[in-house]
Amino acid sequence: MFSVSFNGVESWGDLALVPTVRPAIAPPEIKTNFVEIPGGNGSLDLTEALTGEPTFSDRIGSIEFIVLRRNMSMMYFYEREQRLIDADVMLNILLDREEGRAEYIDVRVPGAPDPVWVPDENTQMYWCTRYQDILNRVHGKKGPMVYSEDPEYFYKARYSVSGWTTDDSYSTVTIDYRASPFKYPIEHLDLYDSRELEQYGVL
Repeated sequence: MFSVSFNGVESWGDLALVPTVRPAIAPPEIKTNFVEIPGGNGSLDLTEALTGEPTFSDRIGSIEFIVLRRNMSMMYFYEREQRLIDADVMLNILLDREEGRAEYIDVRVPGAPDPVWVPDENTQMYWCTRYQDILNRVHGKKGPMVYSEDPEYFYKARYSVSGWTTDDSYSTVTIDYRASPFKYPIEHLDLYDSRELEQYGVL
């Protein structure tokens, strides 16, 4: 499954998002400087005049995701048990609708200290809650962006949620990013806010 990590939040594992197309991080635009020659042919390329090499703008792009229903991917984790329980296959779940809470399903997991409350996937409240969760965890945040097909590198990025559509079957959400022109080896993640990181950048 293709996934993108937004500041440690996994699009698939944490948010149950599936990209509508195979993601590709946008390439950075080259900062060019061409000067037209009056009365002459062509132009004078001064792109590398100041630095001796090309420079680049930020990578700016967006990724559209299908928002899956939580019961297709949600995992419940309890520190006391130190185990993962898949909501699709866990045994002995009691699904009860409590009086006055008709829009929620009460999921009681054996061994869990308290019930885990998740919105009923068939209500508008469910989709509103999903949207709110994505906003709270991604919108306006800044941090490393890692693509599952290129896990050895990260980009320095800022994120925003720019679009949400929904119908009776599923919803889609668009996450925008503005990222560094270069990507950096994941082993240097500790240098995220350091100027020293720049020496390790590659396109």
